[in-house]
Amino acid sequence: YNHFLFVYLPKNATMNILKQENISLFELYSAMRIDKAECTNPYLVIPSDAYVKSSFKVLLLGKETNGWGTAEFQSPTIEDLEDLYNRKINDDWGIGGPLWDFYYSLRCISEGDNIEVPEFAGKVGFCASNIALIGKEYGHSGFNPKYAAQLSEILSQCLIILNPDIVLCPVGVGTSSGCDYPYIELLKSSLNAESCNKRETNCNGLYELYFTPSNSKSLFLGCRHPQGASNDFKENVKRYLIELIKQKLNLSPNSI
Repeated sequence: YNHFLFVYLPKNATMNILKQENISLFELYSAMRIDKAECTNPYLVIPSDAYVKSSFKVLLLGKETNGWGTAEFQSPTIEDLEDLYNRKINDDWGIGGPLWDFYYSLRCISEGDNIEVPEFAGKVGFCASNIALIGKEYGHSGFNPKYAAQLSEILSQCLIILNPDIVLCPVGVGTSSGCDYPYIELLKSSLNAESCNKRETNCNGLYELYFTPSNSKSLFLGCRHPQGASNDFKENVKRYLIELIKQKLNLSPNSI
């Protein structure tokens, strides 16, 4: 795939291409189940109309979603899981949980009934996905390293299709636990990069991530997971993003 091929594609074309990646991900999930590998339902992303139509795109990449759809489905179909994403992520703003509450607070910047930055309306879109699109079973964090290469390839194609301008990775970057390491390694592999370095931003605890070599046009940011993070920290990250987006859209003369 050409990284810039999808920027101006109509919604139907974008969705058709993404559908193929969802099929590939579901086939990997089916193979893992046949192999009796520990796995949760795959995270099949369906970006909202606001994201697809936006001229500036922000993608939140979490770790993995363990137990995704477990309560709803025993043997889900692709359509079941795509519909689940639409209902839980695009339509239902009250799914709950630290990561999702943080995500929805970001979406309020440009979407919803009370848009916080009116000049972003119709221009800035948000989407949520994961670095590991298939996690382990419910209650077990992480992903199965045996399938890292396949997960990396599918993530690579999804990043190309979703074509984000900013990728925010709240996976534990900057914390002393090292919990972010396997996820950053998987992301690095998906970008065909050999190294990842981080640089502090003006927002304490938020880092720019530099993958080299990389032909991605996206700006990658990393920080701690919202769980356990203070409200002040999450608000500071949000304010930093707002100023960064204003700068990228030439709406603000100030540099950050």
